[in-house]
Amino acid sequence: MGQQQVKDQLPVDVGEIHSCTIGRTIWSVHSGKRKDSGNSVTVFVFNFENKSDDEIRLARSAHLRLKTLRHPNILKYIDGIELQDCIYMMTEEATPLQIHLQSQEGQSSHLISWGIHQITKSLSFLNIDCGLVHHNICISSIFVDNAGEWKLGGVEYMHPFSDTNIPIKSLDSLRRYDPPETNKPGISKRNEKWSTDMWGLGCLIWEVFNGPLPQSTALKTTAKIPKSLLPHYCELVSGNPRSRPSPTTILLSLREHGGYLDNQFVSLNLRLEEIQIMEQSQRNRFFTELNKSLDLFPNNFGHHKVLPHLLNAFEFGGAGSSVLAPLLKISRHLDLSEYQKKIVPCIVKLFNSNDRATRLNLLQQLDQFIDHLDSSVINDQIFLPLTTGFSDTEPVIREHTVKSMLLIAPKLNDSNLNTQLLKHFAKCQLDEKPGIRTNTTVCLGKIASYLNTKTRQKILISAFTRSLKDPFPPARIAGITSLAITHTYYTSFDIAQRVLPILCTVTVDNDKAVRDQSFKVIKIFLEKLEKHSETMTSQLHDTESISQESGNSWTGWAVSSISKLYGSSNKPGNEAIISKPQDKKPVQPAIKTDSTPDDTTISHDTRGNSSSHDTRDNSSSPDGWDDKWDDFEPTSDTKPNPHVDDDSTVWDDDSWDDFDQSSCNIPSTTNQKTSSLMKLESKRLSPVLQEEDFWTRMGATQQSSTFKEKTPPPPVPASIFEVQGGGWDDKWDDIDFGSSITETSSKQQDKSKCISDDNDGWGFDDGGWQPMDTPLNEQKEDMNCQELNQKRREERRLKQQAAREKRSSGMVLKPSGLGAIKKD
Repeated sequence: MGQQQVKDQLPVDVGEIHSCTIGRTIWSVHSGKRKDSGNSVTVFVFNFENKSDDEIRLARSAHLRLKTLRHPNILKYIDGIELQDCIYMMTEEATPLQIHLQSQEGQSSHLISWGIHQITKSLSFLNIDCGLVHHNICISSIFVDNAGEWKLGGVEYMHPFSDTNIPIKSLDSLRRYDPPETNKPGISKRNEKWSTDMWGLGCLIWEVFNGPLPQSTALKTTAKIPKSLLPHYCELVSGNPRSRPSPTTILLSLREHGGYLDNQFVSLNLRLEEIQIMEQSQRNRFFTELNKSLDLFPNNFGHHKVLPHLLNAFEFGGAGSSVLAPLLKISRHLDLSEYQKKIVPCIVKLFNSNDRATRLNLLQQLDQFIDHLDSSVINDQIFLPLTTGFSDTEPVIREHTVKSMLLIAPKLNDSNLNTQLLKHFAKCQLDEKPGIRTNTTVCLGKIASYLNTKTRQKILISAFTRSLKDPFPPARIAGITSLAITHTYYTSFDIAQRVLPILCTVTVDNDKAVRDQSFKVIKIFLEKLEKHSETMTSQLHDTESISQESGNSWTGWAVSSISKLYGSSNKPGNEAIISKPQDKKPVQPAIKTDSTPDDTTISHDTRGNSSSHDTRDNSSSPDGWDDKWDDFEPTSDTKPNPHVDDDSTVWDDDSWDDFDQSSCNIPSTTNQKTSSLMKLESKRLSPVLQEEDFWTRMGATQQSSTFKEKTPPPPVPASIFEVQGGGWDDKWDDIDFGSSITETSSKQQDKSKCISDDNDGWGFDDGGWQPMDTPLNEQKEDMNCQELNQKRREERRLKQQAAREKRSSGMVLKPSGLGAIKKD
């Protein structure tokens, strides 16, 4: 009962037995797992039952030998215990060689050559360095670890070379491996200390290529042994013990030119074990060669043999960035948990390095490990060191940093992606290297899908239209292509007002490739606008039907107001004049007082603005302008618009000076409503105007000397060209805009020339607008009105300036909490 309790307290769970070892060793070999860590191990169990005293003594000797021997090519001892009826011995996880050779990986010629090298090297350690004779070299004494390396076991019969008491093999299956001199008493027993084990090495070579040895006479069959190994094999199984070469000699012979061990796989493994003592230049050359030859290494061999050496070289040997390429190539097949444990810490450490070569290697090989990095690791530990590459003095680092964002962007959080990254991109679009500017535009177009909606609306059009002004043709092509790729993110209004106008300017580009690409993209946007127009048409018909059913037209209030002001509603026959079609004879101007004209249809556009379409015959005026507004004269009591005074900073510029209530001969009450609508229209367009320069403000702290940003002029306010819902119908024919527009153009001639040099084709050049033919007396009246308005504006400006000076002087003289402020 006590023995059973002890067995239950063993630190290992004993698993299945390896059947191939039954009858070929005094131990029963099992697979097992440690109870504390769960790691797989190999368990050797020796049961005292039905065993002789010699076998028990051999088992105890093997337990002690394996416990004290430490060599990379000898099976590693972990733990063991001896009970009253058995012995348990636990070693590293290993598979008997006979089982390993039956697998596809075990049949690799490279692994076999390396295994023979490893066993020969372990015999050199035992025979020459330790003076021990293994006396049991055969296929049942060799085990293979997880890496595929061969390990020497079966130390039951090991003894010192000087010991005369040689253990006797109790198993008949092991006696066939004894050299011939042990069975012939006539031959001298004074041999070299490696003679016995070299004979066993020859038997092992035969079994590797032919299977388990049935009897010693089968050693003469050499058909399956490689030709490069055959001469050395014959020396090993020589009948003369003194003619057998030593382990050191056989290793040197096998590694000679054309020898069995003269291959790249063995050479790389030997140099890998010496990596810690190499010079830095030698180490860099070795890592480059290793990276090219890693396909020779099986996956298990690379993970358990090569990878630990590379990690040690990086951690303690100062290998630097040169180790990164083979390290990442080997780690591709690691599972996620092992990758996070072994590889990710190395990558994070390399990103924090200040060495440019290290950073460049990381950026060039980012695609090999980006999928294994968590978003938290990228945002918290990698992104900030990575962004230093945007401002690096080396163009290669900056360019690869920009390219790396294609892989990094999907894993960035909102702050890093939509704020920090775009700031760096804005600066990179001003880089002195044209390739970096081009790649920045391309990268921004590809990561646009990861940006949030608000950022896309602010950034994309501004950034891509900026690249259209780049002097480098591929950069302009990149901007055009990026606009096409991201066309789904733009509204029809943006396409019509912001995208197509700038694209039209590059249709006359000096570079043909730019022109061709611009025409292709313009067609894409035009097709999108056509589809949108069809949608607008269907909505327009629905709106018209609703408007016709309504009781009074929206223009009724405005017409009534005009009628009251000028007394036209009291004139008889007005309704008759409006209701019937006009003939070709000139008629007197009149205004219909009814709120709903009979022959006028009303529609609304997609922006919520309404427009009236007169269906009457306008043949009386060839140019399409009606002439029924001649009787309207400006009243003497017209007062300035109070809203204009309040917003003088917005409206008081030269482009709006001539559009005054008096110059247009419109009553003050109606003009006040019209100006309010114009202000609303301006506010409605203001977000678009503000967003035009958003991208410029992000990157714009400094510009390159070779590429200077051109600031586009503000677009023409839409309220100049259309009337927005002020209650006015289409009777603006007799109002003269020609002189006012001509004067405005002359006032802004200098400004227009400056803008036209740097703008995107939106400036007002000479000849852009032609004056309209008007009578001379009307032009004089307009000139008088304009002079009057000019005086009024000058008076307002002087009053405002005086008020500001008064407020400024009052603030200076006003005492503060610490005393009066001294005035300069």
